[in-house]
Amino acid sequence: MGLTRILLATATLALIGACNDATPPGETNSDIRGRVVDALGQPVAGASVVLQYATTPPMTGKQDKPQTSIEFGLRETGHAAVWISDYCDGSILRWLADGDFPAGTSAITWDGLDDEGRILPDGAYQCHVVTDDGERAWTLLLLFQEYGGFAADAAVAPLAVTDHRGRFTLAQVCLPFGYVYAVDNGLGDIVEVFTINRDVRVWAFGAAAGARGSSAAVTVDPDAGAYVTVTLDP
Repeated sequence: MGLTRILLATATLALIGACNDATPPGETNSDIRGRVVDALGQPVAGASVVLQYATTPPMTGKQDKPQTSIEFGLRETGHAAVWISDYCDGSILRWLADGDFPAGTSAITWDGLDDEGRILPDGAYQCHVVTDDGERAWTLLLLFQEYGGFAADAAVAPLAVTDHRGRFTLAQVCLPFGYVYAVDNGLGDIVEVFTINRDVRVWAFGAAAGARGSSAAVTVDPDAGAYVTVTLDP
């Protein structure tokens, strides 16, 4: 698996409204849309489409292991459930724990995968911890996947899948554009603040092992969206 950074977010996700696929004539389609083709220019059906984000200022330095530690405390031995959900619709993506834990602090590691063992793409996710003492939830931000460095047999959870014409549509409504988060020094002092800007690269993965490709960097307009073509490597 490629290089990844998983950070705890400290600000609110700015959601942007999107149009339906059937945009009325004369109105602007704000979706990210495009097509995926092979080296001969033929459409690729069933390709998984994900995004790679950029930040302002640019983030430098990446961690070798795509994981983060989730800690929670119990006043006495009791039950705890921990899971990762989709930020937008709350659907459960990964169960991390559902059982009894001793009194005190416990820690569980999330490796950035879903329950099917697929790599979750860059984006915002919700972490939930429910214990006998109550419930809490917070946002986790997953950045940056080195999609080009994934193993040939790596399975990636898609944001969109191409149709029989090789086309895809991805609404902006739950994408983390404008997300602001801070990094502290471990003592509570903020040392860096980053914002996810609107520059993305669109990546696609075909059914054949190792078939992948990406678009050039493109700026997604809040109203007009963006259109890209992704060519898969043989």
